[in-house]
Amino acid sequence: MRQVAQQTSQEVARKRAKIVIALFMAEHNMPFNSADHLVIALQKLSLQLLKASLLNRTKCTKMLTNVVSKDVNETLIKILQAQEFTLLLHESTDRSADKHLSLVVRLAAPSPTLPTQHPQAHPFSQGM
Repeated sequence: MRQVAQQTSQEVARKRAKIVIALFMAEHNMPFNSADHLVIALQKLSLQLLKASLLNRTKCTKMLTNVVSKDVNETLIKILQAQEFTLLLHESTDRSADKHLSLVVRLAAPSPTLPTQHPQAHPFSQGM
């Protein structure tokens, strides 16, 4: 009898987790296609680890900028050194007369593990 009650509480907890994830995605206007990936990422972590983790907007931004993006850039450079690629450039000027340069790198033989990269537009000065 105790196992039945315990399974019921586990089922309730699972349903609650699904609702929390769905509400989070709706609140932050995330595409529902990313739900599968979000759930897989969360399943790799333990509940105790999630409770102990603090990740606010500033820390998340710094982690992506200073850690993840450097690793992605290094990986992309290694791939570009070994393969032929095409580089697309686009320069634009916004209303405030700031100029921006966008770069898109396409591999000659597309890699299934490396999608087309669209780095953010970078402002550049007139002298460059």
